[in-house]
Amino acid sequence: NTLFSGLTMDTDLALLYTEGNDKVKEELNNYYQVNEDTLLNNYDNIYKRYKNAYKRVNYSNSLWINSEDIGISDEAKKIADNKLHFDIKNKKFSNSLNEMNNWITKKSHGKVKGSLTQGDINEANSVYISTLYFNEEWKGKYEKTFIFLKKV
Repeated sequence: NTLFSGLTMDTDLALLYTEGNDKVKEELNNYYQVNEDTLLNNYDNIYKRYKNAYKRVNYSNSLWINSEDIGISDEAKKIADNKLHFDIKNKKFSNSLNEMNNWITKKSHGKVKGSLTQGDINEANSVYISTLYFNEEWKGKYEKTFIFLKKV
């Protein structure tokens, strides 16, 4: 299933701001009327509040960078770990598929397995993976006849 999450988009914007050049930062400043410190602190506060309020929800992010193509600064790694709360992996994609899929399986508590193929990552410079695990009873349960699973 595909889920578009405001929290995920905020994470993406914060990382883009962190690693972007001056023009990117200026455009983000003009559009969102926020500076880097405010953006990172707001995200950090939202993430911590979210994690503390919902014990049965696990929201995880990772950025996989093909070490054969590009790198990422130590400062960005520090911000990703301390403020954005996600993993940055600098790996050769030619032998990282199993590790990526294992990360997804672990973070989804075994609910999603083998979702990526080598074809998905062959031409990529980077892969951003986000998982959202939700373990709670639904207020209104779905009938099994209305549930369709589709690999995207």
